[in-house]
Amino acid sequence: MSLIQLKDVTFQPGQTRILSIPHLAIATGETIGIIGPNGAGKSTLLKILASLEQPSTGAYWYNDKQIPLKNFPIQIRRKMAFVMQRSFLFNTTVFDNIASGLKIRGENKEMITRKVNDWLSALQIEHLAARRCYKLSGGEAQRVNIARALATEPEILFLDEPFSGIDVPSKVDLAIELKRVIEEKQITIVIVSHDLAEVQFLTERLLYLEAGCIAQEGRTRDVLREPNELARPFINKLKMFTLATES
Repeated sequence: MSLIQLKDVTFQPGQTRILSIPHLAIATGETIGIIGPNGAGKSTLLKILASLEQPSTGAYWYNDKQIPLKNFPIQIRRKMAFVMQRSFLFNTTVFDNIASGLKIRGENKEMITRKVNDWLSALQIEHLAARRCYKLSGGEAQRVNIARALATEPEILFLDEPFSGIDVPSKVDLAIELKRVIEEKQITIVIVSHDLAEVQFLTERLLYLEAGCIAQEGRTRDVLREPNELARPFINKLKMFTLATES
């Protein structure tokens, strides 16, 4: 069963078409990576999937029901969570940041406390609960950002370069924790990344975007092992960079 489907979706805010997706289906529980050069339309596609951007044309289905794009239902939007590259946290404690989405949704205090404590534990940041967010390191802040998103118990989690700007040890630890949580909770994820290690570790399926189109898609390991003519130059560059940074 498809959780999300796009059909004949384009995005053209001006004279230049940024995105053209004839069809894309995301299955419940699937983990998908999106890669491609700068300007390929990766973040635009992610925002359209997450209902944060309205396409110029096309149709959108959620759980096999067509959704009106001009009046996207809040009930559907609340089943999604989006983690951006930068951690935009409120100037308050870690606990209150993670609780913020639950408060907006009207959860009672007891339920909020239980869920926040659960996610503090899951992301291994219990010791940071009372700390003000401006005192966090980059890795700590992104753990809080992810915990805040997951606390709302989304059906699908969108990640836009979530580990960018984090030091390598923190990135590795956070990726391991995130993978464990995704598998335990069976959350569908879509992640935009330039890091081959990230997409290999976190995703089962990979989309390669070029000039706003899906130029190749398939199992992550297959696309990376045998990129087609369009994807090969970009993927080979990523492989060279990965080898250089690991040596």
